[in-house]
Amino acid sequence: MGSRVLMVVAAAVVVLAGIGVLWVTVLHDDLVTYRHAQQTYADQAPPARVIELEGDEAAVSVGSPDGRVLTVQHRDPDGSGWTGPEEVFELDGRGRDFADTTAREEGGTVAVLALFSNGNEYDGDDLDVGLVCRDRECWVQREPGFGGEPEVAPDGATAYLGEDPRGAWLWDENDGIRRVAWSGHPAYGAGPVSASQPALAPDGSLRVAAARVVPGGCRFTLLVSAPLSGDLTPVATTTRPRGAPADSGCRPFLTAPGPDRVVVRPVDPGQRSFAWDRTGDGWSAGPLRR
Repeated sequence: MGSRVLMVVAAAVVVLAGIGVLWVTVLHDDLVTYRHAQQTYADQAPPARVIELEGDEAAVSVGSPDGRVLTVQHRDPDGSGWTGPEEVFELDGRGRDFADTTAREEGGTVAVLALFSNGNEYDGDDLDVGLVCRDRECWVQREPGFGGEPEVAPDGATAYLGEDPRGAWLWDENDGIRRVAWSGHPAYGAGPVSASQPALAPDGSLRVAAARVVPGGCRFTLLVSAPLSGDLTPVATTTRPRGAPADSGCRPFLTAPGPDRVVVRPVDPGQRSFAWDRTGDGWSAGPLRR
């Protein structure tokens, strides 16, 4: 009986010792990893930007110490410290400096477009650098197309950085940032068609609205892709009236606020916004209810 008790006590001591070693290891890793202060680069224009992550005190700081190098720091989820500055991009050549960032955070994933500019918005010499960070790992892409603002799916599993005539620049944790080739994109084929920039749906698929001028109005077509694909398929068409000639050629602006809804806001003020809603196997167009 006594030997059995001793064995139980010894086993308990081993378990507690293992827990203690694990706790000390985690604490040591945190103290080593997050032992730095944030580099605010307050003397730079712009200073570092902090993007808060939802759920705790974790955050990502993006900035430049000299206008040419882009650095990233990660804040401890308990808010006690930062990782050291990690250089993720260095500008080659002269004439451009770090000028601005546009960022989006969803589900623990941060997507950033960093702008390097020479200060002349008319000469087309600006450079966008795409950056996606998740779980203290970052991916970077020079010139990830154009598009203005990054998008992140609500669960953080997918991000969109931009498009170009060859495809859309997407990110996921398995394959990083890459360009998925367009197939069936109406704006990069033949004919006078205007198209919206892609909108990222919650499941990682893309939505695009195409528009063509017709007598008395504009004919809009909704195209969708599978998740993480640039292969677009038309799924719905509607013709909407306009009160005056459309100077924009019926050009649409599109958002995808949910998996079963897209909202089209025509750029031309003579047209009313509307929504496509998925019902069953199809999509139906109707007025945008406020």
